[in-house]
Amino acid sequence: MLLKVWYVDDEFDLCEVFSDFFSSAEVEVKTFVSHLAALQEAKINPPDLLFLDYRLKGATGDWVAQQMDPAIPKYLVTGEASPPCKYPYLKVIYKPYRRQDLDEIIQQYLDLKQKAQKNAS
Repeated sequence: MLLKVWYVDDEFDLCEVFSDFFSSAEVEVKTFVSHLAALQEAKINPPDLLFLDYRLKGATGDWVAQQMDPAIPKYLVTGEASPPCKYPYLKVIYKPYRRQDLDEIIQQYLDLKQKAQKNAS
């Protein structure tokens, strides 16, 4: 079973880099340059893990996070030194991020999902 990881950022190039860095045989990365498309898709097929940029065209990551299921683990990715966040993200990751930091987060959720699947068998 794949871990579904989403990245929402209105900069196409950053979405492409994220996908290139973190897609693998075990991790399905889906990126969105439109927060509205991400919200619509989340109603049908929510992610296992969500990374959100703070500044999006027409919204903030906080607003998007509040619209999604609270059970989805959410991490903020931002270039701002002190984003005025109100949403209780699990962690704020500052751009430019270190690939290793995100690798560790993704691996943690992949391990949890594999353990849960093994226990269910």
